[in-house]
Amino acid sequence: YSIGTRKKIENIFAIAYQHKHDCLVLSALGCGAFRNPPKHIATIFKSVIDQYAGFFKSVYFAIIDDHNTGQDFNPNGNYEPFRAVFKDYSAVPRKHRLVDMMIGPWKILKQINDTEVKLSDIKICHLKPCRDGGKCNHLKNEQHCREYSHPPLCPNTENKTSCKEKHDDQHILWFKHRLQCSYGGECTLIDKDVTHMNEFEHPEFCRDGGNCENLDHEHLKSYRHLPFCRHRRQCVDYNRRSNDHCMKYRHCIPMCRFGKFCTRFHDDKHLLEENHPFRSPPCSFTPFHCQAYNTLSQTDDIKTLPIDIQNHCLLHSHVCRYGRQCHETSDVHWNNTIHVARHMCPYDNKCTKMHNEEHLNSFSHPGIPDIRRLCHL
Repeated sequence: YSIGTRKKIENIFAIAYQHKHDCLVLSALGCGAFRNPPKHIATIFKSVIDQYAGFFKSVYFAIIDDHNTGQDFNPNGNYEPFRAVFKDYSAVPRKHRLVDMMIGPWKILKQINDTEVKLSDIKICHLKPCRDGGKCNHLKNEQHCREYSHPPLCPNTENKTSCKEKHDDQHILWFKHRLQCSYGGECTLIDKDVTHMNEFEHPEFCRDGGNCENLDHEHLKSYRHLPFCRHRRQCVDYNRRSNDHCMKYRHCIPMCRFGKFCTRFHDDKHLLEENHPFRSPPCSFTPFHCQAYNTLSQTDDIKTLPIDIQNHCLLHSHVCRYGRQCHETSDVHWNNTIHVARHMCPYDNKCTKMHNEEHLNSFSHPGIPDIRRLCHL
């Protein structure tokens, strides 16, 4: 019901503007014989006035409490609820512009650049409003959209922040809201792809700014972060503690995007520039020639091994023989091993090259280690 009421009020404003009126005198629409709750109607009016901020010099409400007030839907009359909603209120035009947002009677169709947008014709809606409003799940259905009108994008939404009124059941009916980007703060399209930014919301910046050194995946996804300085800890400005520079960049060592599956474990420069979940530095003889790790991988009880072998395997990372097929669950194993993720053989168990070492060294197969022990016979 409130969706249709808001659309009627929008049309009042659009028609008034089209006829070049610069002031409006409005009533407590339907808050008498039609039993509309005044606070609810006042809130709808306020949302439309926000949309038309700057289009009219003044907007007045002519409200009296007559014989229709003091009832169950308006026990305090109509004047007081309207006064409470608009107390100290002043409509200020919004500076941000996003596609599908309404500016007065126009809808933004395209964002040309930071200062220019393409607008629709004046929108005086004649279609029946979709009863699901901003919560409609059929916005991609062309037939549905030809039959029903849908609300615009929420005006409280900015490129870098999300709407603070999503908890309001009526608000989410009156406006569409962007979906949460599944990549969160790790999204690579932030500030780069306008279409993506218009469709998806992204988290706010981490409040630690350039001082943030939390590289936990959940933290990086939950917040946006400043870019890394390309010099990392070797940065002269960082070592000088330059506030201006450190407020723009982070200097912690980033996590390698391949993590425990990184294949550049013998690249000293890469290991210096990016963090990895496995212990660094890796054994210089891994993956094929470390006798200590070969011994460890063949034993059922690690504690029976000589201390020097145990210490070596704890202090240096080694490539796990099973790669992506590893079923080991212990933290010690995952903190001290590298899992090279080879491509799985497309023929799976039906592969006819199971005895071809070159093929086995190129593709993973179910139940067969990626790194097989040498036969000494």
